[in-house]
Amino acid sequence: MTIRALAPELNGLRGIRIASREGGTLRVKLEKPAQMLVGFVRDASRKESVLDPETEQWNLVMLNAVTAGKLAPLAVWAKPLPAGENELDMGKGAYVVLGFVPEDLHMAPHVNEAQSAGGAENLDWMFE
Repeated sequence: MTIRALAPELNGLRGIRIASREGGTLRVKLEKPAQMLVGFVRDASRKESVLDPETEQWNLVMLNAVTAGKLAPLAVWAKPLPAGENELDMGKGAYVVLGFVPEDLHMAPHVNEAQSAGGAENLDWMFE
């Protein structure tokens, strides 16, 4: 899908197109520690989340960060990764790797107001 709108904070990042729709293992090699930014597509038909806070360390960065095609706006999550080779089980579901930022960059969770002009999004999905 084509990205129609992107939060200003994400301008300049180089995303990675993932061909698999089945999820699976993602391998990345980093020269230095970083945070990987990922936009996950919310699937209302799934009861469980792609992200499992019990086993994975993901931090919510921004709601309404990316609009693509007819999808609901994507939320961006960050995962800290060490330098070297990293192997991540991304599970099943659609996602887009938006890029990498420095490990020590502090990103306070917020809503992309440019995409929320029509009113605040219902956040009930975060607590399902």
